[in-house]
Amino acid sequence: MKVHGLLEKNDSYALRGVCMIMIIVHHTYLSAIDMPGCHTDSWLAGVGTGWLWGYGGTGVFLFLSGFGMFFSLRRNRLSGRAYIRSKFIRLFIPYLWLWAVSLIIYMLYDSSLLTPRLLTSFLSLDIPPANEAWFYKVIIGLYVLSIVIFKVFRNPRACVLAVSSVCVAYYCLANYVLGMNPWWFITVLNFPSGMLTALFYDKLRHIQPVYVILPGTLLFALLQYFHPNPTISSLLFSAVMINAVRYVNISNRILGYIGTNSLLFYFLEEPAIDYLARPAAFSFYSYSAAAVLTTLLLVFLCRRTGNLMQRT
Repeated sequence: MKVHGLLEKNDSYALRGVCMIMIIVHHTYLSAIDMPGCHTDSWLAGVGTGWLWGYGGTGVFLFLSGFGMFFSLRRNRLSGRAYIRSKFIRLFIPYLWLWAVSLIIYMLYDSSLLTPRLLTSFLSLDIPPANEAWFYKVIIGLYVLSIVIFKVFRNPRACVLAVSSVCVAYYCLANYVLGMNPWWFITVLNFPSGMLTALFYDKLRHIQPVYVILPGTLLFALLQYFHPNPTISSLLFSAVMINAVRYVNISNRILGYIGTNSLLFYFLEEPAIDYLARPAAFSFYSYSAAAVLTTLLLVFLCRRTGNLMQRT
């Protein structure tokens, strides 16, 4: 059996695509269980669709983000403002597309939502009409933190140690002092874990994947059964997933496309789930399939429109 290298580029993008599909299925499930007319089987809760798929997908995504951010910052350390500008343009453009698509959908489906309050939501970096975009804000915070620290420190180990320390401090503050909503912190430690993996990549890539997959899966299962802890579970899940894809070739055009446009896919699931996929909401299975396909279509249309605008 051919074993892939640890987090090869194509595998990383495909795994990002898997993460986004997990997240959208999780969100579709949460929407479906509140619909009396939507058939949802009870076994879905048993496989973690309502909780595990959410923090599992976001955890792996943040792990991959930390892994990629380490190499990106180390490579572009001298690029300065140009690198920072391009990074935040790539972060902000998907947000603009979310709002453009949402406003069009509100005009077509529910014009009562077109109120001045939308401006406040937009400036607050929220998901329209007024949903907290915690995932987006956490990513922005982690990116800003990483860029600042890599600018201050020159030694890669010092940079990763500093990022890890701030993330641990944030986790403790948000969890034990401020009592924030769990989504704000339960997967944040995956980001520095990805950076640590990148820092010690030359050593970790020689470890046989099975030596991580078997104990990681066992610990994950025991933890889920005896004492569920989303933070530890998401870290274990990330470790298992990045090694599992070394045995299984998940790289394909669709997953790669979703992974490359992951943030846009994440944003555009909102109008897809809330409006465009609703005609298929007689069953969770048809609803989630329609949500994924509709989101993919919206991403394609936005990317195509963006390319046309750049040419003119």
